Amino acid sequence: MQGRLPADILARASRTRRMTLTGWLSIGAGLGVMGGHALLRVLTHRFALSRPTPKGFLLLELGGLGARMLLVFGAVALVLLYTPVRPAVFVGTVLVLLLLSIILEARRMYQRMERGEMRP
Repeated sequence: MQGRLPADILARASRTRRMTLTGWLSIGAGLGVMGGHALLRVLTHRFALSRPTPKGFLLLELGGLGARMLLVFGAVALVLLYTPVRPAVFVGTVLVLLLLSIILEARRMYQRMERGEMRP
């Protein structure tokens, strides 16, 4: 630290905190993976609602959940292996969006149960 001015330290710190193209790519890849997850969730739920029995509905919902989690895990692994992303930013984006989607889905199901709209 000897010989460095405080202004030089501050300037260097601000340069290292800027968002780079790799950071934006990491966020975009996380949004893409979770966007695919959300689309599959909607399709699985619509397909499960068409089942005539509660057992068939539950089987498709839980099976769909397991399959989606495997696909998300595989997509995360492929992105981390083959794209120049910042792992912490990418995984953080995926985890935050996954947690947010779980909270919103649970809230929506609770509201539907309160209104008596759950089926089949």
